[in-house]
Amino acid sequence: MSNFFSFVSAQEHSTTSQYRHYVSKKALLKSDDFKAMPKEFREAVTLMKNGFDYHVHISGSYMVITLYFSRDMSYTHLAICVTTGEMYSYTSIKEAKAKVSLMIAEAKDRESATDKPEENPPEDSNTGKGKGKDQGK
Repeated sequence: MSNFFSFVSAQEHSTTSQYRHYVSKKALLKSDDFKAMPKEFREAVTLMKNGFDYHVHISGSYMVITLYFSRDMSYTHLAICVTTGEMYSYTSIKEAKAKVSLMIAEAKDRESATDKPEENPPEDSNTGKGKGKDQGK
């Protein structure tokens, strides 16, 4: 038999496949995810108004914030890079999460491009040929 109170408590910061979900700013501010974010970003989130729902990507580097505007009775979903502050606005949370996935893929591509060894060795300025194992002795 399960306990209703533990069920509700688990919903407060449940983990979906790629995101940890916080149902209020108060819950986010208490979280370890929030404490691990850069100070400048934490200060901005603390001052932000109209925040309704918070999804922190499991990498801790990206976040989707849902804003609710009562004047227009509308929602906006922000896809944000926590480290750079880069932000995109969407009308659906699905689109915002898709953008986060795209930003993660782009970051991995950039990272793998800088980690790749050069396919062609640098040319020797004297001979015009690349230096291989047996060359340049």
